[in-house]
Amino acid sequence: MRWLVLLLLGSQVASATELAIFTRDGVVHFLKDGLETAKSEEFSHPQALAVGSATELYVLADGIVTVLQSGKKPKRLKGKFSQLAGRGHVFAVDGKGVLGEVAGGEFQIRGAALTGRFFTGVGESMVVEQKGSVLDGDRKFPVQGHPIALALTEKRIYVATKEGPLWIIDRATGMQRELVFGNWWNVIDMSAYEDRLYIITSSGKLWEIAPDVPEKHALAMSGWESAYTIAVLR
Repeated sequence: MRWLVLLLLGSQVASATELAIFTRDGVVHFLKDGLETAKSEEFSHPQALAVGSATELYVLADGIVTVLQSGKKPKRLKGKFSQLAGRGHVFAVDGKGVLGEVAGGEFQIRGAALTGRFFTGVGESMVVEQKGSVLDGDRKFPVQGHPIALALTEKRIYVATKEGPLWIIDRATGMQRELVFGNWWNVIDMSAYEDRLYIITSSGKLWEIAPDVPEKHALAMSGWESAYTIAVLR
């Protein structure tokens, strides 16, 4: 089954959205336009996914980071980790709570401890949830409600809350607005890419949302109840 994963990651077809969903049984499922095309071997204790590139997926499970890359055997990074996130640049938190970046197959310490509950990143930047606010570099954006999931693009921060509203924060101006489509208290995880937001919920639904249209499209109405986390490959 592993060769199917590498084949999918190596595909150069860019016309369709490609997602990776990590489920609680430890399997990474690869989807194109909502349809499963391949899946990985089983990992123990799934934790997180990060995307180095469209052909490089980082998998955190049982404290171990494994890199799935086109044309190469899966590679395990040295060390134990508790969190992982990012697109383009991959950020990780080691067993001591120290934040670093994964580059060249090695963990490079950035010299700071992660002070928030969870975080996400894109490019060289990252945002962190901390006591109900979102930290973006030296800026702090208070959020109404209790954040349960984050997604990030170069221009926006998406924050799902326990109370239901999903907030969109403009990173340039700090202005906030609520996503118009209902309540999102049941979000398991979400991931953003360019002008699209992808959400999986505890009811098993997989949504593709274009906030600027605005438009909401169900890629799946059920089947992802056991999902743990999601990442957009491209």
